[in-house]
Amino acid sequence: MKQRYKINNLLELKVPELTDAKKLYELIEHSRQEMQKWLPWVKKTLSAADEEAFILYSLGRIQDGKLWSMTICVDGVPAGSIDIHEINVQNAHGQIGYWLGSRFQGKGIMTQTLEATVAIAFEELGLHRLELIADNNNQKSKAVAVRAGFAFNCILQDYLLSQDGFHDAVLYSKLSALKKPQFIEPINL
Repeated sequence: MKQRYKINNLLELKVPELTDAKKLYELIEHSRQEMQKWLPWVKKTLSAADEEAFILYSLGRIQDGKLWSMTICVDGVPAGSIDIHEINVQNAHGQIGYWLGSRFQGKGIMTQTLEATVAIAFEELGLHRLELIADNNNQKSKAVAVRAGFAFNCILQDYLLSQDGFHDAVLYSKLSALKKPQFIEPINL
């Protein structure tokens, strides 16, 4: 796995580093009111030490091939995170998750990051299908999925447990443009 990906002159993805834990925590704290509506883990992230523990956990899962995770940096400053989790190598699919600090939102950063991540997933990781699940009330996340070319699949009823109860979720997916497998010899039955 590459350690860094340069998306453009200002936007870069890099493997999570413990040295970024404090800045990422401060970003979470500053964005807490908005983020905790959609992301249950925000409620449990109460210190930079919590973020450090999560980075260590993530690095272990990356090492095991269970996770692809990157810190989103804007002009060298941590702005959020994007990952591919639930990676199923045998069936070549995974799920995308992401968050972006509120001061970085509304600038096209997440759409560009998601598009770059999709290209990496298909071209470097060899995945064929990516899924993205968003709270049905999270209009910003749903808009990012659509702008990045994800297709609506279905509504998952009462799928996400939030601070105010269960919420419906929207399942989006995107398929690679790979050709179907070619069989060497047809089987006659």
